[in-house]
Amino acid sequence: MAYARFSSDGWRSDVYVYEDDAGLFNVYVAQDRIVVPDGVWPPSIKDYDDMDKFSADMVAYMSMAHDFERKRKTEPFSGENFIFGAPGECADFLEELASVGHYIPDGVIESLREEEDESEG
Repeated sequence: MAYARFSSDGWRSDVYVYEDDAGLFNVYVAQDRIVVPDGVWPPSIKDYDDMDKFSADMVAYMSMAHDFERKRKTEPFSGENFIFGAPGECADFLEELASVGHYIPDGVIESLREEEDESEG
């Protein structure tokens, strides 16, 4: 299960976070940041009644996003990968990443904390 992808929040996410088949929590920290031009955000599914139109618009956006400028990240941990055995450890690390300037999408840390609470209960 993926908690965040680099494409999350219109390519603003600095992390790809997922739980693998072994139940480990993987964090990939971006080494580059995609620079999204002002006003150029991906289509939002909630704005569409026609899913074919949404799919076509998303494909067009993804094609355009491929050419967005990228800037090398200088924050600690940029370009590194980490594996954690528990959701709480992963959440703690994501908080550390956020404290040094990495963008973590809303809800990711909270979801990991909820999973931690469920596993303890």
